[in-house]
Amino acid sequence: IIVFINHGIEKKRNEKSENNPQKSPKQPPNNDNPKPSNPPIDTKNWWLTDEEIKHTYQEIRKGITNSPEIQLVSPSVARVIQEGGEISQELKKAKLIFFPINNSEQHETAGAGSHWTLLVFAGG
Repeated sequence: IIVFINHGIEKKRNEKSENNPQKSPKQPPNNDNPKPSNPPIDTKNWWLTDEEIKHTYQEIRKGITNSPEIQLVSPSVARVIQEGGEISQELKKAKLIFFPINNSEQHETAGAGSHWTLLVFAGG
């Protein structure tokens, strides 16, 4: 779990120290046309965003065959389920489900909260 949560942060910190040891972190790119390979991250505070988690999921999916037994739930879908939303048939059939959960109490505000937890459900 920790490796997942810290994946993008550690990569970015290593790039900074190797390429520009004396410079402060660059500002996130303009998100008008975001590139899937370079998701926006908060380089000032090193917070993970929904976009960073989605990008990491995309990278994980590249290594997983399209197995319906393994499901990676997006942050937005996890929030809907957390608030009592409908659970899809795909999730009900899965044997291993990953839910990124945010501690935000501001359910209407995207990107709110200060801590992410990766909940892993192993079903039978």
